Amino acid sequence: MPAKTRYARFVIETVVVNPSMNDLTNPTVSVIMPTYNAAQYVTASIDSALNQTYKSTEIIVVDDGSTDETEERVRAYGNRVTLYQQNNAGAAVARNQGAKLATGQWLAFLDADDLWAPDKLERQLSHVSDLAWSHTDWYFIGTGQSGTITGSSRSPQYGGSILPELIVCNFIGTSTLMMRREVFLEMGGFDPTLRALQDWDLWLRIASKYDLAYLADPLVYYRVHALSTSRSPRKTEPYHLELIKRIFAPDGVGASMPHLHKKALASSYGALTVIGEDSRDYRFALWSAIRSTWYYPWEIYRWKSIVRIALLATMSLLRNDQG
Repeated sequence: MPAKTRYARFVIETVVVNPSMNDLTNPTVSVIMPTYNAAQYVTASIDSALNQTYKSTEIIVVDDGSTDETEERVRAYGNRVTLYQQNNAGAAVARNQGAKLATGQWLAFLDADDLWAPDKLERQLSHVSDLAWSHTDWYFIGTGQSGTITGSSRSPQYGGSILPELIVCNFIGTSTLMMRREVFLEMGGFDPTLRALQDWDLWLRIASKYDLAYLADPLVYYRVHALSTSRSPRKTEPYHLELIKRIFAPDGVGASMPHLHKKALASSYGALTVIGEDSRDYRFALWSAIRSTWYYPWEIYRWKSIVRIALLATMSLLRNDQG
């Protein structure tokens, strides 16, 4: 498996959009953007899709029952963007609806608060070769993030036959992902019965059958903010446990790899530790760090996390007492 690689930071360019440059008559790539009350971010995200150097695209925004100004922001683009509105049903249903509406050979997912580098699609299409799906590295931006930390610096990234690695850790960012539409339909899309981690579930099903292309350059900016569901560790913990149980069930994709069960639990609790620490929920972060170490105690950084977060929790308590 390829080792994780770090790359120099790129700068997002401001490009003037020329509507006539987008080929909407026979799009090769369908960009699917689910959105819910994302008026603050959706314009920048759509611009990053329209500003792609690769122009054979269509952009489909599925508004999942927004109550803010999202609709007005999207309609301002006229026929450059297709808007579909539905009652609030969750991101999985929204993405599946976008795929039904898509006419391109490829589906590329872009969350309404994330951004793409201008050459993201062009470089990804050039790199994917004859494989069924592809992902890239990314940068974290937003609350408490400098825009220089990459996904690969948090967890190793892989290409090729990646099912064992993906069972242990969901290292694929949704906004980095591009796949052949026929594969998405073959796999049944995102599972709407899952309240969270629908992306990890779908990636696992695809990885059980298809190799993955990995472009190691960070070509996506993943936005971190307080309203993001993925940044609520207490809410997402039960969904991690539910999905891991599904993975290792007799008919699950990990049924033949029971030796990875504890490592997968440790990895999930490790991710919850990071999110808990980022959100300053030190009590839950400490609990998660202890659980992570309990399941897989052979890596020293897990023990270091317990010590570090215990100190942070103590300092936080002292500050609160003084206040």
